[in-house]
Amino acid sequence: MSETSLTAADALAGLAYTQRRLRRLLRAPDSGDRAASLDHLLTVEIPHYAAALPPGVAERLDRVELKLLSRRVGRQIDAQVAARIASEEAAAQVLRAVNHYRSKEGLPPLDADGRPEQED
Repeated sequence: MSETSLTAADALAGLAYTQRRLRRLLRAPDSGDRAASLDHLLTVEIPHYAAALPPGVAERLDRVELKLLSRRVGRQIDAQVAARIASEEAAAQVLRAVNHYRSKEGLPPLDADGRPEQED
């Protein structure tokens, strides 16, 4: 088992989970709690998972636009940036990547909800 692939699969699964949480928050009514939660996801959780990716993997996730976060750390992140990071295109790209690394480890792919797909 490759240590790099397992790390990438775990970090990408965490990123995919965080994207789903971000999408739910973006649909929630505006409130102080929503703003604090968005800020936490964008300044703590997503950078945490991105930092755990092996070299080159984050750069290939061009739809997720992780580079936007590195320029905005410590400042309020606007909903437009959050929406781009949590977009359907970005989520699909991360899911393809996590399933690529999971397949290298002989693990079943994840479905769009982050659950391992069941064999028929």
